[in-house]
Amino acid sequence: MVEKILSIVVIAKNEGENIARCLSSLGRDKVPGWRKEVVVVDSLSSDNTLEQAKKFSHKIIQPQPSWPHSAGAGRYLGCLNSQGGYIFCIDADMRLKKGFLEKGIDFMEEHPEAAAVAGIGQEVYIEKEAIGARNKNMYLRNLKEVEEVDYLGGAALFRKEPLKEVGYFNPFLYAHEELEVCQKMRLAGGKIYTIPVEMTVHYTYAAAGMKRFKKQLESNRFIGIGQMLRLSLANGFLWENVFRFRRILLSLFLVVLAAILAPVFLATANRAGLLTIAAGIVFLLFYLAVVKKNLLKAVLSLGKWIIILVMVARGFFRTIRKRRQYPAKVKMVKRGSLE
Repeated sequence: MVEKILSIVVIAKNEGENIARCLSSLGRDKVPGWRKEVVVVDSLSSDNTLEQAKKFSHKIIQPQPSWPHSAGAGRYLGCLNSQGGYIFCIDADMRLKKGFLEKGIDFMEEHPEAAAVAGIGQEVYIEKEAIGARNKNMYLRNLKEVEEVDYLGGAALFRKEPLKEVGYFNPFLYAHEELEVCQKMRLAGGKIYTIPVEMTVHYTYAAAGMKRFKKQLESNRFIGIGQMLRLSLANGFLWENVFRFRRILLSLFLVVLAAILAPVFLATANRAGLLTIAAGIVFLLFYLAVVKKNLLKAVLSLGKWIIILVMVARGFFRTIRKRRQYPAKVKMVKRGSLE
């Protein structure tokens, strides 16, 4: 009889305050008839993440310092070093809700066409150790029944074979690696689902806050959006991704258009054109000031948006290497046993 193994890939970087909570939640969720393998991929943390992770009997691996580090690279290496027939991916700043793994596997067993499935994810916004706003479902709002979807977020349960067939996650993508891998699995005939079962709690900073923006800049998230758009030119999902990132693309188009027309209007002394551009900027600032209820916040928001657009453009023109070019040899920090 073939042993049933569920692999859980946990990606972490400087998550010393969170990883113990995450790993503890994984240990509490038993799946009858299945043994669990937890693979922690630490992207060279400089805090006490490793010390916290070592307290649990799990496999811990690290990429080499000279390799590109990203969430996609962490998931890629974690999958390569997993032996389970199913792989559950989760971030170290998340907590698993008890019962999802069993129900997720049951769903996958009953639906052989399913390549991946996720449940209800809750976001808890934390500022200065105080819990702020909550978003009860980061995938679908008011999820009450099974839904077929285009892609899943950072936490999801994957069937290993279709995931392996497409080469696992792209280690050279700085963001949206889960979107890219889901699109590749769909292209190969797999289906992606969400089920009305509580799955994770994600502890993070408020979506519009500067702390979250800083974290996104550090992880090159916006460059990753540009990379994803570039890949869309060849993967058959161009219009789907254009629609998904339509706000960014429209904003980028308007900024580029204004940057091209402004010198022309200056050279030709076209007052009407210059006034139109100036009026557009003033209107945008006025709109943001009303929304933010503060002029300074409006200026900061506009500055953030310009930085985002620059990063997206950089990502689009960045060459993306093939998965197989990413080194597969990892540093084995700890070799744990199956649960």
